[in-house]
Amino acid sequence: MLQLVIGIVIFAAVGAVAGVFLSWLSGKFRVQESPAADRIYEILPHTECGQCGHPGCRPYANAVADGKDACNKCIPGGRETALEIAKIMGIDPAEAETGEAPAPGAAFIDESRCIGCGKCQTVCPVDCIVGASRMKHTVIRKDCTGCGKCVKACPTECIIMDEIKESPESWDYEFSEESLR
Repeated sequence: MLQLVIGIVIFAAVGAVAGVFLSWLSGKFRVQESPAADRIYEILPHTECGQCGHPGCRPYANAVADGKDACNKCIPGGRETALEIAKIMGIDPAEAETGEAPAPGAAFIDESRCIGCGKCQTVCPVDCIVGASRMKHTVIRKDCTGCGKCVKACPTECIIMDEIKESPESWDYEFSEESLR
């Protein structure tokens, strides 16, 4: 019994020493990021879609804060996000609206070629692809960020990216009960 207690005490002591050492190391090697990058990251939609040319929202925020990229490349965030980023960076809002922002797009599934494998559903960061296993799938276009991950994952190449054209039919109206009376 005494050997068991000694073993537990030694194990706990080694764990405590290792914990203190790792805590000290994490403080010593902490990477300092810009406060502007943190504020930009908070504004972004966190879809991690990659449409801006970066692998996710954090690298894009860092690039904008460092002045290496434009503030208007976040497609899911749209114009409002670009204007907020411009305010943080001290850029004229008119500059945020100009430049080469990619055209917004959304996925479209040719259901006649869809085999229902579900690979597109598993890679979609915003869960806008609906369908059951071995059944046809479709895209909820108003929720699609246009990241293109589903296009790469599809084995039958039945998914294409369409440019979203603004028209009165594509507008999303929100009505309250008071406005309908």
